[in-house]
Amino acid sequence: MVVLLVAVVVVVVIVVVVVVVVVVVVEVVVVVIVAAADNTFLSKSFQKLLKKQSTLLFSHDLSLTSTSYVRRALM
Repeated sequence: MVVLLVAVVVVVVIVVVVVVVVVVVVEVVVVVIVAAADNTFLSKSFQKLLKKQSTLLFSHDLSLTSTSYVRRALM
């Protein structure tokens, strides 16, 4: 019984870590795309769309914090 409980906890921890890693990687990709859009001569509407998408995708507090750190590091 204890072994089963430990196995379930380990699986849950692994799933949470994988989800967090995937979210951070996607955030970094979106921030890089937004930064590239800021630095090139793309249309203003495309830049607005990218920024709106990144805001909608990552409205979670933790995600916004990590996105702002990455964005600050890129600037």
